[in-house]
Amino acid sequence: MSEITLRRRADKIGYRVTKGFQHCGRGVFHDQNGDRTTGYMIVDMRTNLVIAGTNATFDYSLTLDDVEDILKDRYQQFGLSW
Repeated sequence: MSEITLRRRADKIGYRVTKGFQHCGRGVFHDQNGDRTTGYMIVDMRTNLVIAGTNATFDYSLTLDDVEDILKDRYQQFGLSW
Protein backbone atom coordinates (compact mmCIF):
# COMPACT_ATOMS: atom_id res chain seq x y z
CA MET A 1 0.00 0.00 0.00
CA SER A 2 1.30 3.49 -0.77
CA GLU A 3 2.58 5.90 1.83
CA ILE A 4 -0.09 8.50 1.02
CA THR A 5 -2.89 5.93 1.43
CA LEU A 6 -1.53 4.85 4.80
CA ARG A 7 -1.25 8.48 5.91
CA ARG A 8 -4.88 9.10 4.95
CA ARG A 9 -6.12 6.00 6.72
CA ALA A 10 -4.13 6.90 9.82
CA ASP A 11 -5.59 10.40 9.81
CA LYS A 12 -9.14 8.99 9.70
CA ILE A 13 -8.62 7.30 13.08
CA GLY A 14 -6.65 10.07 14.78
CA TYR A 15 -3.08 9.03 14.02
CA ARG A 16 -0.27 10.60 12.01
CA VAL A 17 2.42 8.69 10.10
CA THR A 18 5.75 10.50 10.12
CA LYS A 19 8.81 9.72 8.05
CA GLY A 20 12.38 10.51 9.03
CA PHE A 21 15.92 9.31 9.33
CA GLN A 22 16.59 6.63 11.92
CA HIS A 23 18.49 7.88 14.92
CA CYS A 24 20.68 5.79 17.15
CA GLY A 25 21.05 7.84 20.30
CA ARG A 26 21.68 11.41 19.18
CA GLY A 27 23.18 10.59 15.78
CA VAL A 28 21.62 9.63 12.46
CA PHE A 29 22.03 5.92 11.71
CA HIS A 30 23.97 4.98 8.57
CA ASP A 31 23.93 1.56 6.91
CA GLN A 32 27.03 -0.36 5.80
CA ASN A 33 27.21 1.76 2.63
CA GLY A 34 27.19 5.03 4.56
CA ASP A 35 23.62 5.89 3.51
CA ARG A 36 21.17 7.31 6.01
CA THR A 37 18.33 4.92 6.82
CA THR A 38 14.75 6.19 6.67
CA GLY A 39 11.80 4.81 8.54
CA TYR A 40 8.39 5.67 9.97
CA MET A 41 6.69 6.35 13.30
CA ILE A 42 3.00 6.53 14.20
CA VAL A 43 1.85 9.37 16.46
CA ASP A 44 -1.48 9.61 18.29
CA MET A 45 -2.75 13.08 17.35
CA ARG A 46 -4.90 13.35 20.49
CA THR A 47 -1.96 12.95 22.87
CA ASN A 48 0.95 13.73 20.51
CA LEU A 49 2.68 10.57 21.76
CA VAL A 50 4.47 8.04 19.59
CA ILE A 51 2.55 4.76 19.64
CA ALA A 52 4.89 2.80 17.36
CA GLY A 53 8.24 3.21 15.64
CA THR A 54 10.63 3.82 18.47
CA ASN A 55 12.47 1.47 20.77
CA ALA A 56 15.40 1.54 23.19
CA THR A 57 17.90 1.94 20.35
CA PHE A 58 16.25 3.59 17.32
CA ASP A 59 13.45 5.92 16.35
CA TYR A 60 11.78 5.85 12.93
CA SER A 61 12.21 2.10 13.07
CA LEU A 62 9.09 1.01 11.13
CA THR A 63 8.83 0.00 7.48
CA LEU A 64 5.72 0.77 5.41
CA ASP A 65 4.65 -2.87 5.87
CA ASP A 66 4.94 -2.44 9.65
CA VAL A 67 2.84 0.73 9.49
CA GLU A 68 0.18 -1.05 7.46
CA ASP A 69 0.02 -3.97 9.91
CA ILE A 70 -0.29 -1.67 12.93
CA LEU A 71 -2.98 0.46 11.32
CA LYS A 72 -4.95 -2.65 10.26
CA ASP A 73 -4.84 -3.80 13.86
CA ARG A 74 -6.06 -0.40 15.10
CA TYR A 75 -8.91 -0.37 12.58
CA GLN A 76 -9.90 -3.83 13.81
CA GLN A 77 -9.77 -2.68 17.44
CA PHE A 78 -12.06 0.24 16.61
CA GLY A 79 -14.46 -2.06 14.73
CA LEU A 80 -13.81 -0.40 11.37
CA SER A 81 -13.29 -2.11 8.05
CA TRP A 82 -9.89 -1.73 6.51
